[in-house]
Amino acid sequence: MAAKLQIEFQVTKSGHPLEISDHLSSLLKSKSDQIPPAYMCNKEKLVFIIYEKVDKVLKEYIESLNQEKTANVAYISMYGEGMDELSSISKGLGVNVVGTYNVGIKKGLFGKGKLTQEEIDGAVEFAKKEANQLFESLHL
Repeated sequence: MAAKLQIEFQVTKSGHPLEISDHLSSLLKSKSDQIPPAYMCNKEKLVFIIYEKVDKVLKEYIESLNQEKTANVAYISMYGEGMDELSSISKGLGVNVVGTYNVGIKKGLFGKGKLTQEEIDGAVEFAKKEANQLFESLHL
């Protein structure tokens, strides 16, 4: 299944996207790579993109996707920012957006909030639901 499912995460100071990516790659038995990736998607059935903020590097990566690289994407946002914008870009390139999920980390007074187990579990449940809809053999 590794050739059909990929997880991409944005490198951030908080490390939240990486932490969720680690959980998902273990659960889904798939490869995980940072954005920009060392291994570009190639005929993936589903790519999860986990990010904290919409920046130039993330947008360039999204704009590089097409139907040859992936048929479907699912976005997991730490703070709920930019999901509509990224979905619109993907759809404009002919890539289906199967779902979006806002982890909903609360921002603290002095910066980024802490990622809780409940928030990780929510992202994992979203990913399981989306993967199960596309991959009948998973039964997660």
